[in-house]
Amino acid sequence: MKVLFDETTIQKRVAELAHDIEACYEGRPFTLLVILKGAFVFAADLFRRIRSPLVRVEFLRIASYRGTVSSGTVILPPPEELARFAARDVLIVEDIVDTGLTLSALVDALRGTGVSSVRVCSFLEKTEIHQGRVKIDFLGFSVPNHFIVGYGLDCDEKHRNLPYLALYEET
Repeated sequence: MKVLFDETTIQKRVAELAHDIEACYEGRPFTLLVILKGAFVFAADLFRRIRSPLVRVEFLRIASYRGTVSSGTVILPPPEELARFAARDVLIVEDIVDTGLTLSALVDALRGTGVSSVRVCSFLEKTEIHQGRVKIDFLGFSVPNHFIVGYGLDCDEKHRNLPYLALYEET
């Protein structure tokens, strides 16, 4: 595997993102809505670096990948589960945005619940295929259109525990 970003580079960028997020919310309460499973490592580091006592954390599981291929179908939680976010400022924390299909579906569903605001923080973006379909308010890194593993991202539940990001090479 070829390393794209080492652990030191990642932690520096996470600290910068936390600072930018704190400045955006300026002492207002907000909820980090972490998308499981891929974003949990990034979200944990980000959450620990946000100094505001007003930040809450919640989790959702959404699926659209099987192995290294997008299924093309997004499975969202039922509307009654999303209703708990009504009247909140929500910051979605995502591991990677490639086509934007999953994120777009979630943003639309949350807006339908009456959230006060919804913003997006993505650790990674595959710019060449995403092309801005969904606005990313806080972005860690842009990456090439290859399958990426490490720092929470996996391939069939493998390589999630790597402390760095790498290009996945099938063997």
